[in-house]
Amino acid sequence: MTQFLTVSLLTLILNTLFCGLLFYFLTLSSVQDQLDEKRHLLQTEIRQKLKAGWVPQDLDKILHKLNVAYPKDKFFFIPDVKFDTEHRQLLSSDLQKTLIHIEKSGKAAYEISTASSQLNGGIPIYFEQHCLRCHPGKVHVGQYAGTVLISAKAKDVLFNWHNILFFLVTFIITFIALNSYILYKSLKEKLVSPLNHVAENLSHLRVMEDDMFWNRKHHDILEIDQIDELLSKNINMLKNVHEKLDMLFVTEHETGFFHPDRFKEAIKFEIYRSERFDRAFSLVAIKLHKIVTLNPKQAHQDLAEKLNVFAKLINHQIRDSDMPFRINEKLFVILAPETNLEEVQILNERINQIFNRNPEKSDFQFIVRTGFAAYQEEAHNAKELLNLALSRVEPYEEEGQEKTDASSPLT
Repeated sequence: MTQFLTVSLLTLILNTLFCGLLFYFLTLSSVQDQLDEKRHLLQTEIRQKLKAGWVPQDLDKILHKLNVAYPKDKFFFIPDVKFDTEHRQLLSSDLQKTLIHIEKSGKAAYEISTASSQLNGGIPIYFEQHCLRCHPGKVHVGQYAGTVLISAKAKDVLFNWHNILFFLVTFIITFIALNSYILYKSLKEKLVSPLNHVAENLSHLRVMEDDMFWNRKHHDILEIDQIDELLSKNINMLKNVHEKLDMLFVTEHETGFFHPDRFKEAIKFEIYRSERFDRAFSLVAIKLHKIVTLNPKQAHQDLAEKLNVFAKLINHQIRDSDMPFRINEKLFVILAPETNLEEVQILNERINQIFNRNPEKSDFQFIVRTGFAAYQEEAHNAKELLNLALSRVEPYEEEGQEKTDASSPLT
């Protein structure tokens, strides 16, 4: 509704200005043509009367004929000030201004007064050779005799049915054109552009990328804004799910340690870094042989819960830069960057202590054996490093001297 009123008002203003200027110039041309036509009729009548023998009553007859020919106009003859001053005193101020202008210029002229809605014009009359018979010795040929003034309502010229019809037609055309433009612009800004924004975001969206992002933007149209908002929420939710799935892919779900397939990549990188920058790194192997439940209240816990406790104990003893891996069901490896032989021995001892402490304070007892090895100081490739650490893992014997598997994951 607001847009309709705005378009209507704007159309009315533009149409009024356009038609007003057009009507003004058309009126000027029309009035000039009518004035020339009346002057030609006036001069023809005067010449005919002069040829027939001019008498003073002939002027009234000529003015009467003009009034009959143009019933909407009023005609007055105002003699030169030398011959008469009384008639001009009776004229309105607008007619007096028009008369003065004609007398100074000596040419036919007209003026449109917007204040009084009057069209005032005049045709100057000059003495001719036939006039000398009535005014012997008083006038000469070409001398100014007076002015025939014309007065008409301006609305009769401006507001005719042609102009009104033209105004209505141009108003309708302008209204349709302007409304189409504003509607097109509004649809483009509030509908097309927002939909293009959503489509562009969707085209750039890659579900498998880590930097999945949705550029949320508010829109004027409620339905499009709701679509954008729902897409933003669902994509953010999908991003969170994607991150969690990625974490599950990198780490295994029971301990949160890295998968064994990442171990080969990590140890290759550490070897490269050690060779390139001459930096030490070490490895600790942990063999989990048995889990004993000490607290009867925790007897219902499954293996995943027990391994979660096991992983937390290890995480408390290692640094953020250390990388724990679960190689198989019972073998775990800790890759310790920037750690030499002396430091890895301390780490190995600390891990042993945490699992060999007083079991009365724990719900579970984890039977583990550990081994360690330092790169460059003890081993010069990945296989040697891991085999050395595994060789230091003491065997666990129970009920028949059962030996555990400590095979290398690199073989």
